[in-house]
Amino acid sequence: SNMIMPGSQVGLVIQLVASTIITGGMWCEVISGANTTVVAATASQVHPLGVVTATVASGATANILVRGVISMLANGNVAINDKVAVGGGAALNGIVALASGTSMAGNAVGKSLNTAASGTTARVSCLIGL
Repeated sequence: SNMIMPGSQVGLVIQLVASTIITGGMWCEVISGANTTVVAATASQVHPLGVVTATVASGATANILVRGVISMLANGNVAINDKVAVGGGAALNGIVALASGTSMAGNAVGKSLNTAASGTTARVSCLIGL
């Protein structure tokens, strides 16, 4: 199977200071005007910086996967090779499939590497940072 296990990631990881507590697996974004700190991404963020790889305290250094493969929650049914966007879950730690024919230039943050059914425990390996 090509499934990446929960908590696993392979790729480019950068480090920035977290300005709030961020739970591992959440999408994050740079704070406007403060290019050295990050917060959990807002629901309206269509192009987040990346995924925080482990829970981090406010003021601590966050490891952020900006390009590579990570296991994410499926917030909707996802098929192998689907282009994916930030999920609609309240925890901001998942992905959803984009509609067929949607351009990668739109809201896409990556591509799924396996199939997963929607659900709180369904996980999909996702190539992010395309």
